[in-house]
Amino acid sequence: MVKYKVWLDRKGCIGCGSCVALCPDYWDLGDDGLSHIIGGKRIVENEEIVREEIILNELGCNIDAAEACPAKVIHIEEIGE
Repeated sequence: MVKYKVWLDRKGCIGCGSCVALCPDYWDLGDDGLSHIIGGKRIVENEEIVREEIILNELGCNIDAAEACPAKVIHIEEIGE
């Protein structure tokens, strides 16, 4: 079964909320006004969240979220079986 890594470059996020509007089961706006992946792993550098990622079996609405992101900071990678 193919799996996918969906990841967010949080440093480039502008907090527009399009991902939340299109895919609310996976996306939310954090207290800082930037998007984050619900249940995602956070990568922190210098006490700042710089990236979030989640591994999924199905992409669902995450494709729409990535395509609609005006900052183009939502990325999808096929990671195999």
